[in-house]
Amino acid sequence: MRRAAAFVGVLMVLALAPGAGAQQKKRVAVLDFDYGTVRNWVSSIFGTDTDVGKGVSDLLVGKLVAGGS
Repeated sequence: MRRAAAFVGVLMVLALAPGAGAQQKKRVAVLDFDYGTVRNWVSSIFGTDTDVGKGVSDLLVGKLVAGGS
């Protein structure tokens, strides 16, 4: 229990340190979009059961990388 408290304390100090990462670029995580909600609709239109959620997240990542900011 003491180790967990010490670990949390160290994390708080690092997070609150002035200028800790002021020069770094911001990072964003892009997860796959939920495909289960539109699965039947997509398969009826396109005739295939392709996970469009993965494709949409790939397009978003590509646009974010191309933007550079």
